[in-house]
Amino acid sequence: MWHMALMNSGFNIDEPNTFTEPLQRLINVGFGLDRNQPVEEIEVEIEEDEPAKEDDKPAEEEEEIVLNADNNN
Repeated sequence: MWHMALMNSGFNIDEPNTFTEPLQRLINVGFGLDRNQPVEEIEVEIEEDEPAKEDDKPAEEEEEIVLNADNNN
């Protein structure tokens, strides 16, 4: 709670692991895991978009829908 109060007051935490380790244990318990079980890191591959070619056709334009605000019922 002390570290949370420091962060909320705008102070920096000198040792962030001191703050994150108890939170990680709490999250583990919430998920039904052993509180001291290490977190497995997941490797994520990010594919870069290919640059557009000059031959590519532009996307078709969406149909414009006009709503009439005048309802005389």
